[in-house]
Amino acid sequence: MTYREALKNLSGDTEARVLAVYAALEAGDIAPEAAAAVIAALVTKGNARAVGLADVALAANLTVALRRPVATLGLSLPIGEPKRLHKAASTLLGIDGITPERVARLGRVEPLETGQRAYADGVARSGVVTGWVRNMDGDPCQLCKWWSRDGRVWPADHPFQHHKGCSCTQTIVHVERIQETAAGRRERYAREAAANTRRYNP
Repeated sequence: MTYREALKNLSGDTEARVLAVYAALEAGDIAPEAAAAVIAALVTKGNARAVGLADVALAANLTVALRRPVATLGLSLPIGEPKRLHKAASTLLGIDGITPERVARLGRVEPLETGQRAYADGVARSGVVTGWVRNMDGDPCQLCKWWSRDGRVWPADHPFQHHKGCSCTQTIVHVERIQETAAGRRERYAREAAANTRRYNP
């Protein structure tokens, strides 16, 4: 099973658990405040699992690519994640005419985005990744195809772009030369200008 498939499965599992709580709320078996707390806890757990999965997957992929053991980076959830998700769940359940689909989206999208952000952070922080390509599912949307640029290799620190519900992931690659991005070129020009300023104005 690939990292992308595992992340999608984790997302689907979290979605199903959130929907079960919402069904109990609809049946009157749980109060709205309690439902929001349980949903927030489930999504927080899903997000934590997504971060752990990203950390392990990156280490495994680097181990294979470099042909030597690579340790995990110890990626973790941002501070304040449980509080943010509790507010999101409370707000969501307080909307008049809320649908099961919107509640399900919280459970599905959060782990996907959290895993994508964690993996991208690990790629940028690893110090050994030279670049990455976009790994899309079998039926990618037009936006994801455009972001892929026909399999372009992006520098390790290039932001990974995604949309709500996007299941794309990064695949690390090792190449000798990567085409410079516009942002990278601007940063290089700024560094060179600063170096020249220091050289001529000691």
